[in-house]
Amino acid sequence: MKVIRWIDKNLEEALMVLLLFGIAAVMILQVVSRYVFNYSMSWSDELVRYFLVWSCFLSVSFCVKNRISIKIESVLHALPERIRPWLRAVRHLIVLIFCIVMIPFAVTYIRQAVASGATSAAMQIPMYYIQSAPLVGFVLLAIRCLQALVRELKIGIRGPATAADGSVISSSDDGFVQDIIEINVEEDQVLSAVNEVREELGEEPLPAGEHLAAVVEEAAEGHAVRNDASAEQAEKQTPGSAAEGAEEKAPESAAAEEAAGKAAGKGGDEE
Repeated sequence: MKVIRWIDKNLEEALMVLLLFGIAAVMILQVVSRYVFNYSMSWSDELVRYFLVWSCFLSVSFCVKNRISIKIESVLHALPERIRPWLRAVRHLIVLIFCIVMIPFAVTYIRQAVASGATSAAMQIPMYYIQSAPLVGFVLLAIRCLQALVRELKIGIRGPATAADGSVISSSDDGFVQDIIEINVEEDQVLSAVNEVREELGEEPLPAGEHLAAVVEEAAEGHAVRNDASAEQAEKQTPGSAAEGAEEKAPESAAAEEAAGKAAGKGGDEE
C-alpha cells in the first residue's frame, strides 16, 4: 500500500528528475568531449531530444496532479464558491474525454512503429520506445484527470468550508482550505484528533461537521498572532538595541576625549 501511495505521489517527479539529470549529463559530456578531447559525439543531440520529448508528455500529468497548469480563471472566481467545484469538474471531464479519444490513436502510432521496424539515425534505438511517450502521457493524464474529477465532485457535494459565523471560506485550485479537505483520512479520525488537543488545552470539544472550519480559522488566527508578536518584538528590540549601542559608544567617546586632553597637556608642558 505504501508503494502504491509513493508511486501515486512521486511517479512523474521521479521520472522527470531522471530525464533532466540525463539531459544535463549528456550535454556536459558532449561539451567536455568536444572542447577538451576535440571529439564530437554524434548521438548526444538525438538522445537529449528524445529525453525532452518524454519530459514534455510527463509534465502534463504532473501539472494536472499538482494543479499548476496554466489556466485563466477570472470568470470562475467571479462566480459563487459553491459553483466553482462543479465547473472545475466539467473542465477535468473534458480533458479526460480528450485523453480517452487520443489513447487509441497513440496505440495505433506505436503499432505502426513496431511494424515498420524503424530505428533512430544515430543510436539505432527502436522508434517505438520514443513513440510510446504519447501513450504513456495520455494514460497518466487520464488517471490524474479522473482523480481531480472525483476530488472536485466530493468538494461540490460536501460544499465549501464555512467559518464559525456561517460565512464561506474561499478556496482555489491550490488553496490551503482545499488541501485540508483533500487529506486522505477519515473525518471522524480528524475530529477525534482535534478534540484530543482541545481537551488537553482545556477547551470544549467540537461537534461533528465543524472541525474543518475550526482548524482553518485557528491556523489563520495563529498565523496572524505570530506575525503581530514578531512585529511587536522587533519594535521593542529596536529602541533597546539603539540605547545599548549608545551606552557602548559613550565610554569609548569619553576615553577618547580623556586621551586627547592628556595629549594636549603634554604638548603644553613641552612648550
